[in-house]
Amino acid sequence: EFGLGDPQMRFDGDTLDAIDGRGAALREQRLAQRDQGLGESGMAAAAVEALARLRASPLWREVEAAGAQVHTEVAFAQGDTDGVRRGVIDLVYRVDGGWKVVDFKTHRAQADAAAAELGARYADQVAQYAAHWEAATGERVVARGLWLAASDGTDRYLAL
Repeated sequence: EFGLGDPQMRFDGDTLDAIDGRGAALREQRLAQRDQGLGESGMAAAAVEALARLRASPLWREVEAAGAQVHTEVAFAQGDTDGVRRGVIDLVYRVDGGWKVVDFKTHRAQADAAAAELGARYADQVAQYAAHWEAATGERVVARGLWLAASDGTDRYLAL
């Protein structure tokens, strides 16, 4: 293992499954890179670059400002008339006025049309995560969105 200057930021050289508890996006990116034929060293370099882009983003500054009120990989199961809904909230943290829910997605390219398509595809999923968080905490979710990690390096946050 090696760190990136933050004792909580650790890479497992074999799987890259957990980076500060926020490994979901990198796991998905690792699978996409495997499909593109990148070896372990290429995946490790790409993961380091993806992490650097996330840490340079305004989203990361919000997460840092939330301090101890940051939760990652929050699993839930909730019964309803259609059965049991299950999911994992990738990231939820406190912001002014309530909470922000973020789901991490990876894909091969980041054209505006692709981002809009991903937003439309996952809006309901993130809305369900927000509804679950509100029901579980009794507090409002005031923002929700996607962190889009693109294979071309044009990562960004998309508000939903």
